[in-house]
Amino acid sequence: MAQENVNVVARIRPSSYKTNDETCIKIDPISSIITSTTNQKQFHMDKVFEQNATQEEIFEYVQPIIAAVINGIHGTIFAYGQTGSGKTHTMIGSDENLGIIPCAIEMIFIALNEEAKNFNISCTFLQIYCEKTYDLLNGNEKIEIHSSDILKNAKEVEVKSSNECMKILERGLEQRKVSGTSMNETSSRSHAIFILTLKTQYFKENKRHERISRLNMVDLAGSESRKHTDNNKTQNFEASNINKSLLTLGQVIRSIINPIPKQVIPYRDSKLTMILRDSLGGNSKTTVIVNIHSNSKYAAETISTLNFAVNVKKVKNTAILQEFITSKETLTLKAEVLRLGEENDKLKTELAKEKEINQTVGEKVVQLQRIVDEKNNKINTLEKELEAAKDFIFQFENQNESFELEEDKSKLELELEKANEKQKKCEVEIAQMKRTIDGLQNQNKQLKEKVFPTDESVPSGEESDLKENEMPIHMIASPSESYKTNREIAQTNHQSNPGANEFSEFSELGNLLGDGDAGGMPDIASLMNDPQMLQAAEQIMNDPNMQNLMDAVMEQFMGGSSDGLGFNDLLAAGKSMAQQMKQANPELVEQLANNFLETSTEKGNQNPSNPDNNQQQ
Repeated sequence: MAQENVNVVARIRPSSYKTNDETCIKIDPISSIITSTTNQKQFHMDKVFEQNATQEEIFEYVQPIIAAVINGIHGTIFAYGQTGSGKTHTMIGSDENLGIIPCAIEMIFIALNEEAKNFNISCTFLQIYCEKTYDLLNGNEKIEIHSSDILKNAKEVEVKSSNECMKILERGLEQRKVSGTSMNETSSRSHAIFILTLKTQYFKENKRHERISRLNMVDLAGSESRKHTDNNKTQNFEASNINKSLLTLGQVIRSIINPIPKQVIPYRDSKLTMILRDSLGGNSKTTVIVNIHSNSKYAAETISTLNFAVNVKKVKNTAILQEFITSKETLTLKAEVLRLGEENDKLKTELAKEKEINQTVGEKVVQLQRIVDEKNNKINTLEKELEAAKDFIFQFENQNESFELEEDKSKLELELEKANEKQKKCEVEIAQMKRTIDGLQNQNKQLKEKVFPTDESVPSGEESDLKENEMPIHMIASPSESYKTNREIAQTNHQSNPGANEFSEFSELGNLLGDGDAGGMPDIASLMNDPQMLQAAEQIMNDPNMQNLMDAVMEQFMGGSSDGLGFNDLLAAGKSMAQQMKQANPELVEQLANNFLETSTEKGNQNPSNPDNNQQQ
């Protein structure tokens, strides 16, 4: 398990008709030293192949790597250089000049068949284009590279012969990204990695010996300078990604040869370095072929390539034989381990599915929880709005009640104001009625003075009281005397007072009540003392119709203004009452008249000296 350095070979590209003959380097094939004519710097290689070197010479030099792979040790061969320097020609070649990969395939099958070993060979073909990995044997499908197992997601195709393996190689090359530039008509735009995996078995001392080795053959895309290529936009983008991965490759190499404590080598910074991890500082025998332009036009790119070669030559690898010796018991245990591993993989797959389902369910739960939270928040908001609405309604109802109270108060105040106004009107009317009553009393007094005139002064003491209770002489006289007295008084008043014709109204009133001549009217005292007349008057007073009638007449009389009310007005009221009484209850009025006539007749018969008795009857 001794360490050995990466083997570095320089191959000088022949000059073409498009370039001049001036060279930028000097070559010493014996000492394998290349000297730059620009700065006279020397670069030591393990081997330098001049421009006239053949494909066979190059392959012969790398055969030890292929032999080590056949014997169970990992090996790597890759070509590095600027674009158009001959890398693809070195690795792939042509039908007439086969490159390293076709020659290696043929050599491996020949060797294994000669040793009559039980072997199995599978191949994998990948390309890294713009920092993305594609499987050239699986429809150029994009895949992810795992650091623990770079071939985990890649398709492995088992081959039984070199011809079958060459067909697989050709099928993959057809899908590789290439493009024409000013420096190379078939410029590779991707890194191509062709991998052969060998499994060999043999038995020795009842033990099975199994060897598993891997040969990585890499055709790197060349570094490019824009001033030499005249690339379009897409080619410039491709070139920037190519240069980026090659720069990362150089950084990884410098980190390997100049380690810093606790510093992690940046294999993961590029897909290319992840695939070449075992080839650089790992478990592998590695040979790097640097392809160089000798033309002075590309001196800068040549010096950069030589610097890379010097650095990668310092990388040390530790190649380990990949052989596993197993007995029958070990085989049984390995078979069990293999079965358990397969079962474990199956469980992992199912677990991954369960996790995916759980993740989906979890996402749905989170989504539903989010919806529930949103609904709860909405419910809380609605509840707050509802409480606010209830408060508003409560305030509105209280305010409405206050409005109603204010309205009722306004109505009551208005009604009170109207009542006050009505009270004032009533007080005014009462005052007017009082004034009317006072006027009526005054007029009544005046009427009494007119109807019952007295020339004598009012007596005093008991005589005065007796005089007040007694009727006048002419009012208590006999019917004939009463008649004469009334007539004479009337005539006297008429002569002395032009308004004495008011007494004529008594005649009309008497005619209405008695349907006869008022001249036969008996005196008032005799009528008031007569029982029949009192009974008739009581009937009149008890008759509701008569009471309503008298009330209506009195209301009509009392409702008028008292100003200018004279005796004629009183007689007119009495006449109106008599007429209405006759219309309302003619039978009662007729009975009253008959009683009145009977009383008059009886009074006349009691006084035979009255010459008017016959006339009254």
